[in-house]
Amino acid sequence: MIFDRREVLRELSAWSAARLVERGPTSELERSISGEEILISTKGKTWKIKAPEGGEARVDSPDSDVTAKSLVLSPRKEILDAAGGVKVIVKLRPEEAETVGFFSSKQPVFGSAEKMRYEKRLDRLQLEEAVRMWQGKEVLFADRLTVLKKTGEIMAEGNVRASFSRLPKEEKAAEEKIEIGGAKLSFSPPQNLLTFEQDCWLKSIDVALNSDRIAVLLREKTAEILQIDAKGKVTITEKLRKGKGERALYDLEEETFVLTGNPTIIDKEKGVIEGEKLTFRLGEGRIQVENKDRERSTTVIKS
Repeated sequence: MIFDRREVLRELSAWSAARLVERGPTSELERSISGEEILISTKGKTWKIKAPEGGEARVDSPDSDVTAKSLVLSPRKEILDAAGGVKVIVKLRPEEAETVGFFSSKQPVFGSAEKMRYEKRLDRLQLEEAVRMWQGKEVLFADRLTVLKKTGEIMAEGNVRASFSRLPKEEKAAEEKIEIGGAKLSFSPPQNLLTFEQDCWLKSIDVALNSDRIAVLLREKTAEILQIDAKGKVTITEKLRKGKGERALYDLEEETFVLTGNPTIIDKEKGVIEGEKLTFRLGEGRIQVENKDRERSTTVIKS
């Protein structure tokens, strides 16, 4: 311990399996800090925790558990920075009555990245570099990801990808996976809407889709997909068919795609199909053609 001339503690250093425990007014555990070395400098403004060789530094509190190669706490600003093999657990909080956001408050949420910053006053969690955040079978990947814990809002950039699990209608069928990606992502809890922008794509067992923008409507307070709305230069590839248009609505319950905006479907067996609105069911050969201004659809059948 180093004191200044007025006998005020200026710096404290502890090493070799160092551990610091903070307790509240009624002796309840508020936070536990551990590492190979703990350095408290600048009269308590900065706390640095270093990991042992081959190990991890750790900050464990009632609402989260963070491990990394190095941790820096700024208690007065209520900021935690982490770097190097960061792992985060956002713990279950039973006192939170509402479930908000893409991730439920009823289960822990796990995350990993190379860098992390948590600002308590803003209740904002930021992850950077090789970001992965998951709960159960729902997973988000990105280069940068920001979560506002109070509202449940999510913003992500760079190689964004979300993976959803889906139970098929047939009981004995295997569980399906739907992956959706793009350059940017935002999640709005009030609308239960997950929006992907720029170079967007979708992949599932039955279909592949590309477009400028994809909006995913989720069931309230869950990560269950109800509908997918793709807009701008839409291309759909499904077994023997390839569709193009300006907009596509994918209804997962009905397993149908509705293609509009000068839609065209090229069918390897039936040829080229055009109309105002084209609807086709996944796994079936039927294509429903609707026209408002024309008497009939334009269909080209291969000879």
